[in-house]
Formats: sequence, structure tokens, C-alpha cells
Amino acid sequence: MSGDVHLLIRIASGDETALVEFHRQYVNLVFSMALHVLHDHATAEEVTQDVFLTLWRRAALYDPARGSVKSWLLTIARRRAIDYHRRQAHLPLRMDEIAVGQQPNVQLILPDLDLRDAVAALPGDQQECVTMVYFGGLTHTEVAERLHVPLGTVKSRIRLALRRLRQTITVFSEDT
Repeated sequence: MSGDVHLLIRIASGDETALVEFHRQYVNLVFSMALHVLHDHATAEEVTQDVFLTLWRRAALYDPARGSVKSWLLTIARRRAIDYHRRQAHLPLRMDEIAVGQQPNVQLILPDLDLRDAVAALPGDQQECVTMVYFGGLTHTEVAERLHVPLGTVKSRIRLALRRLRQTITVFSEDT
């Protein structure tokens, strides 16, 4: 039995020192995975903490027949990061998600612009894709499957929609 499995057994039995030892050994790896998915230090730290809390509660669920401890832990970290990202996708779309890198002089906080109205003004197929991805939290692949269209079509529709939204933001910011 490997040292990692032994630590998990101890953690499952409520041994806090085993959790501290396990955390010390794997915290950087878990954080790196979360950061890779989320691209934000603070959010990656939050996810990392959540992963170790989950580990504390569910260490007994580890099955050595399904893979190594390291793979199991990274799978948990990746799924938590993706879940967190999807939960965030249900929040209203921020202006900086549309404007950054395209129009550096555009004011990123435009309180008078109703983004949902701007999205509603998009052509139907673009509106549908943007709504499903940014307001519905679906991946591009999931949208393609639901709409029964190729993945490239979904990506093109979203790219065109974001271009139109950037133009709307630029025009709006010049008018204010």
C-alpha cells in the first residue's frame, strides 16, 4: 500500500495530521490545476480549499482500482474548477469579458447599457448561442449538440456575436 493511500485511510478515519501532511504534499499541484482552468489566483485558491475540504469529507470514497491517488485528486480539482467556472457563467456577462483586448479606450463599466437588450438585438442564431453559453453556462460543445449544428458553426456564431457586441459597446461609449 502506497504512502498516499495510507494517508487517505488516516484522513478517512478523521486524522487531521494526515490531512495536513497530505495538504502539504499536494496543495501546489491542486492549485496549479485550478489556476490552469480558471486563470484567476483568488478563485483558484478558493477551489483548492474546497478540494481539500471535499477530500476531508470523502477520503473513504477513494478506490485504488480506478487509479492513483494523484489522478483521483487532480480529477476532483479539475471538476471543482469547471463547476465553479460554470456557476460563474450564470452571472450576468461582464463588459470586460466582451471588450478587453479589442478596444482599449472603451470604458469597461457602462451602467446605462443593458447587455441583455444588446444581446436581444443580435441575429437569432447568434443570440441563441451567446445566451446558451454566457447566460446558460453551457460549453460550446453542449450548444452544438443541443442545436444539432457543427461545433465550428457555434464558435463562428459566438465570435460574430461578440464582434457585434463590441461594436455596440464602442458606439455606446462614444455617445456617453
